[in-house]
Amino acid sequence: MIYKCTKQIRDGSRCFQSYSLVCGSHDSTYDAVCDVFAETSQPQTEVSCPGKCGLITASYSYQGFFDVDFALGTCSEGADGCLDEAQLAAQEPELEQQIKALEAGGLTVNDVNACTCSGDLCNSALNIATNPVVVFFSMMVVILQAFFLN
Repeated sequence: MIYKCTKQIRDGSRCFQSYSLVCGSHDSTYDAVCDVFAETSQPQTEVSCPGKCGLITASYSYQGFFDVDFALGTCSEGADGCLDEAQLAAQEPELEQQIKALEAGGLTVNDVNACTCSGDLCNSALNIATNPVVVFFSMMVVILQAFFLN
């Protein structure tokens, strides 16, 4: 999915907001889970953001045979740029704790990124939003735990 935001207007930005959990390669045993992920996805909608646009992405595997990609287009704040998992964990200790909890339950976190940007169509080429990462990562943790860890 590509997430876009339009030219910054006065005190904010026009951004696309969306959410998806997408199954990668997986055993047919998990088709029902992938169907639920598809049903819970939120299509792109244009929103007015008070600050900047952002995109959060993460990828996971479950015991090595089930892959999940998470993406969230959202409003964001902070400096323009991208942070990887280590940089995010340094800023937000909760993130590291959540990753450890997932991995203790059999999920492997392959990649987490967050990007914030300003300007015309700025997040169409980004990997991921800095400030809301922990909130949305928490939401994703709850969803994944409901399917895989309980």
